Amino acid sequence: MRVFIDLDGWHLENENKLIEWLEEEARIENVRSDNLQFVLVGDDQIAELNEKYLQHDGPTDVITFNYHDSNDTDEDGPWISDEPAVESLLEDDQVEAESSALEPEESGSTNYEEEFPEAEIYVSLHTAASQADEYGCTVTEEVSRLLLHGILHVAGVLDDDTAAKRKAMNDREDEGLARAGHKTGVLAWQISGPVQTKGKTVGG
Repeated sequence: MRVFIDLDGWHLENENKLIEWLEEEARIENVRSDNLQFVLVGDDQIAELNEKYLQHDGPTDVITFNYHDSNDTDEDGPWISDEPAVESLLEDDQVEAESSALEPEESGSTNYEEEFPEAEIYVSLHTAASQADEYGCTVTEEVSRLLLHGILHVAGVLDDDTAAKRKAMNDREDEGLARAGHKTGVLAWQISGPVQTKGKTVGG
C-alpha cells in the first residue's frame, strides 16, 4: 500500500498509522491492500482526471480507479480504467524517488513501475478542505473519510443513485472512522496544508 502527496505545502504526519488503518479497513471489506495506491492532489489535478477519464467538468472530492475488475462492463460498478493514472500526474523522477524512499517491508510493495496497482484512489485536498469547513470537521477527518470511501468503491459499494445507498455508504464510513478513533476526536495521523478556507488556514 502506498500513499503519495502530490501538492506543494501539504504534509502527512504518522503515515504508517494511516496505512495501518487503511489496511485494516481494506481487510474488513475483503479488498486486497498490498497493492492499493492513494494519491492526494489538488483541485487542478483531479479536475484533469475528472475530464479525461469521466468526461466531467471541474474538480471532485474523490475518484477511484479499479483496475482489478477491468473485465467488468457494468456502468454502475466500480470506476474502471486500463492504465495507472498516477503516471500522468507524477513526474518520472518523483515516482522513482518516492519508490526508492520506502523499503519493501515498509511500503508493502516493490517499485511502482514494477508492480501494477490493483486500484488507485485520488483525493483532492482542496475540495476536502472546503468540505471539512462546510461539515464542521477537520481536514484530516474529511480526507480519511474520502480515502475509506475509495476503498468501499473498490469493494463494490455504490452510493450514486439512491438515498438508501448513500446512507449505507455513509454508515460504513462512520464505522470505519470510529475504529480509527474518530469518536474520541483523536486520529493517530494528521494532514495539513496552506489552503485558506473562509479566511482561516486549515489543517489537522
